[in-house]
Amino acid sequence: MSFTDTLFHTPWWLPALLILIGAVVFYYANNRQETRIRTVGLAIACMGVLLATVSYFVDTDLEKAEERTRQIVKAVDGKDWPKLRSLLDPSTSVSIANAVTMYRGADQIAAKAQEASDRYGVQSVTITSTEPRQDQTLITVSVSVVSIQTYVGAPITSRWEFDYQESADGWHLSEIRAMEIGRQQGEGMQHMFPAR
Repeated sequence: MSFTDTLFHTPWWLPALLILIGAVVFYYANNRQETRIRTVGLAIACMGVLLATVSYFVDTDLEKAEERTRQIVKAVDGKDWPKLRSLLDPSTSVSIANAVTMYRGADQIAAKAQEASDRYGVQSVTITSTEPRQDQTLITVSVSVVSIQTYVGAPITSRWEFDYQESADGWHLSEIRAMEIGRQQGEGMQHMFPAR
């Protein structure tokens, strides 16, 4: 984890630990009337508070990509197709892992998502886990979801990857990859997607 990640994407325990250590040092130094050590304890606690504040109020690119991914899934869950369209980029594509590109562009993706939702009777789509990772100019958010559909009559789990590519004018959602739907992988998933 880089310094920037630590500063803006801090695990909750780090500022809590700094505040605790600072408070303990301050308490013992204050009881012994040791001014310098008391000041050090106060500085450590303040550093923990500052780190927590910065981490809470400043979103990293990784956090923004994860939040946008959550919004996309929420739009599908709520059948809010105009919202889904607005969250996609004109160059976004939907593909099957290591196989074929199924759809390209916000309009086609939103239309096919609506068609699939209607065809399978999707009642809800819920994220069960997300795992964002960044490799220089590429952010990939891996998402596991469970969907309830009238067509199948039982919950279906699936895994997806959302690739965000950095360019001169910011981050763009370049590709959404279906990694697994039910127990199907690769080209075995192709029949589940409405025809182009």
